Amino acid sequence: MALRIPAMLLIVSWMGVLHLGEALWLNVPPSKAKCLSEEIKGNVNVLGKYNVISNDPDHSNTIDAKVISPRGNVVYNVKNVTHGQFSFTTTEPGNYLTCFWMDGYNRDVETTVNLDWRKGLAARDWGYVAKIENLEVCTLKCVFYINFFLPKIYSPILYFGGGDI
Repeated sequence: MALRIPAMLLIVSWMGVLHLGEALWLNVPPSKAKCLSEEIKGNVNVLGKYNVISNDPDHSNTIDAKVISPRGNVVYNVKNVTHGQFSFTTTEPGNYLTCFWMDGYNRDVETTVNLDWRKGLAARDWGYVAKIENLEVCTLKCVFYINFFLPKIYSPILYFGGGDI
């Protein structure tokens, strides 16, 4: 039991350190842009998925979206869409600006945009990483070392922990 408490504290502390992503709902006014910025370090993967939430199932408003780097370079730009996705790796550290606004045709009512913003580890495509054909084959030598060293590591843990793991 004594070994479980430090392990639980370690897991909880890592959960606080790993900030995986954010989901936001933005109310975009009819005649203005709604922007948000986030300071991101260099060489970080960023993934954003967004869609327009419509109260009327027969008619969905369309928006324009743009992502701008700290130096003013346009990273992503799209017009007249109801949903989309952007993905990039930051080249420079700083504030990246993401803006949404109503396109020229549907400027009569406010609309809501759902934005799922992920960066770092959360932006990685884990489905691709976990596929069996992408994993290296562990050789027989690797399996031998695991079987040889695992009991040598595990037996002191059992001894000092009193067998309570």
